Amino acid sequence: MSWLFGNGVNLARFRARLRLAERELADDKIKIRLEELARAASPDELAHLNLVTLSKAWQRSLTDVVRGFLVATKHKLFDLHFLLHCQGCNGGASLGGLQNVKSKLVCPACEHQNTPSLDHSVEIAFTIHPDLARITFDGKPAQEQYLRAIDVINTEEFKNLFERDKPLPGEHITVGSLTFFFTDLSGSTATYEKLGDGGAYRIVREHFGLLFDIIKKNHGTVIKTIGDAVMATFTHPANAIAASIEVKDAFKQFNKRKDIRGAASLKVGIHTGPCLAVTLNSRLDYFGTTVNKAARVQSIADKDQICISRETLEHPEAWPLVERLPVFHKQVPVKGIKQPVEVTVIK
Repeated sequence: MSWLFGNGVNLARFRARLRLAERELADDKIKIRLEELARAASPDELAHLNLVTLSKAWQRSLTDVVRGFLVATKHKLFDLHFLLHCQGCNGGASLGGLQNVKSKLVCPACEHQNTPSLDHSVEIAFTIHPDLARITFDGKPAQEQYLRAIDVINTEEFKNLFERDKPLPGEHITVGSLTFFFTDLSGSTATYEKLGDGGAYRIVREHFGLLFDIIKKNHGTVIKTIGDAVMATFTHPANAIAASIEVKDAFKQFNKRKDIRGAASLKVGIHTGPCLAVTLNSRLDYFGTTVNKAARVQSIADKDQICISRETLEHPEAWPLVERLPVFHKQVPVKGIKQPVEVTVIK
């Protein structure tokens, strides 16, 4: 949308910063669109940038637009604002950073007490950076659905570029649904004995690189590694399943290498459900029954198997990815969970 009356943006400074961000902007078309936005958008648009709307208008994937704006924000082209979308009055209030999102929040407009959820009532808007234009985010009531906070938080770019933006220690924020992806390098003890510590460490390091690339490609985020295991999260179950299938195929080729000689095999578990976003060991992490159960689902898998929980496959987009694959179903009693865990196993 073109604004004909001038928006007060310092274009020379904007373009200089955009040039510094070029190497990190994977999509050239996003770069062009960002410059068009600074040049032609109205002051009101620049104060309340909605990435859901921009993604549709630019005909670019929401993931690519989010990544582009996070890089641009790092280079001081934009500011990021967490918003409370009040469940009482349907209005929007600016919360600033993630550290200001708490388990209970009172709407300043209607005084309704909200239980914020990162995938439902906490949203994100962007604003042109204040030293590029005298335009500020005024926290006006949201008249449209903004980007879900979880769709920004659950990206490698947010994790790497906004490391300090996390819940306050001791605080927790609800996530209504998140998919957890756990892996374990099977037989690693035997691998250490077979290849020696140096050879085994090289395999562990290279397998991390393989996993990290595939997880990011499928729109997931690595939360942490535990020894030679990986914990990652996905906002969409189908993406986690797609990543697991790709990992399984890639590991077959990985194991054929002469320097590995079949010494590495992987076990994958996937589970979906509600959880809490927290700060643990000074970094963003997740806590709750869903996380524990996801780890148990992974423990059910034998080497080279993928175990997927019933809760994950209940999502409509998930089952079509596995229905033509060689699978079997089973119920397994696991420690710490009352009912047997129902899983579908990809052989």
